[in-house]
Amino acid sequence: MRKALPGWRAKPGDRWLLAAFSVPESQRNLRHQLRRVLAGRGFGTVAAGLWIAPEFVHAHLRRELERDGLLEFVEFFAADLLARLIEKNPTLV
Repeated sequence: MRKALPGWRAKPGDRWLLAAFSVPESQRNLRHQLRRVLAGRGFGTVAAGLWIAPEFVHAHLRRELERDGLLEFVEFFAADLLARLIEKNPTLV
């Protein structure tokens, strides 16, 4: 299993990448494979089918999932700390 991108660490202020996935029960083996890939890239679980990691892993992960035939099961979302967004734009509150 490959590890998260070597030498890369999240820094304060980095955005987050959420990976939401759903794999049919009939393809359980692919679900397990997908979890192994996410864990190997440094993702942690938020809830069933929702994982989080620093955003910078996106491009590399996307290529890996596409190569392994898993990309069709995943939707990606970028996230930021709400406090930081409000600080930049106080009209959000």
